[in-house]
Amino acid sequence: MDAPLLRKFAAKMSSEFAIKVVGLTPDESRKCNFKDIDKEIPELQYYMRLSCKLGIMGLDYYGDPDTIFNPNYVVTRDQFVTILSRILFRDEYNIKHGELTIYDRAKNFVVHSLSNISKAL
Repeated sequence: MDAPLLRKFAAKMSSEFAIKVVGLTPDESRKCNFKDIDKEIPELQYYMRLSCKLGIMGLDYYGDPDTIFNPNYVVTRDQFVTILSRILFRDEYNIKHGELTIYDRAKNFVVHSLSNISKAL
């Protein structure tokens, strides 16, 4: 069985790939301050911040820096696809500010439907 990929190691791997293969450069004006990485070794802290400055990890749905990185969480399949998408397409597929996520749309649909059903009964 293969070992799972932790986010802190994915940050290093994806940052190196983004810089060396794709040619991305970090946005040094982006503030990437994570509350939960101070116990990690300095090298990994550097890569976690770098992945954020490159716009590929440590970001929310909108592409804005988050405050939590979760370095010891396992990278899920959808997170891995998001990392690759952000490396290849930058922020083109990030959710735009004011746009609802799929979760929000589904939640609104369910709430609206239940409200209409209860009114009908």
